[in-house]
Amino acid sequence: MADRLEYRPMSVTDIGAFYDIRFSVKENRIHPHQIHLLNRDLLIEQIRQGGGWICECRGEAAGVCLPVVTDTPFICALFVKPSFHGHGIGRELLEHAIKWLEGQGV
Repeated sequence: MADRLEYRPMSVTDIGAFYDIRFSVKENRIHPHQIHLLNRDLLIEQIRQGGGWICECRGEAAGVCLPVVTDTPFICALFVKPSFHGHGIGRELLEHAIKWLEGQGV
C-alpha cells in the first residue's frame, strides 16, 4: 500500500475530504460542546495558513493533519480513516506538519 500513498499540502477544496475523514474515526468523536470546532469558516482560515497535509490512496482521502499557528501553536487535527490504520500514515502526516511548523519558526 505504501507505494500508492500520496502526500500533499491541503487546500480549501479538501474541506469535504477533511470532514469525511473526521467523521470516520471511532476514537475522539465530536461531542455536542465541540461542534463549533467544525465551523467551515474557521477550517478555511486554518487551511489557508498553509500547514495542512492530506494523504490520498488511489484518489481516496486517507488521512489529514492540520497544524495551526496561534500564540500557542498546536496540531488542530490528525486523523486517519480506520480502513487505512497501520500503514504509518499518521506518522508521516505528523512529520510533514512538524517540518512546516519549524519553517514557521515554531
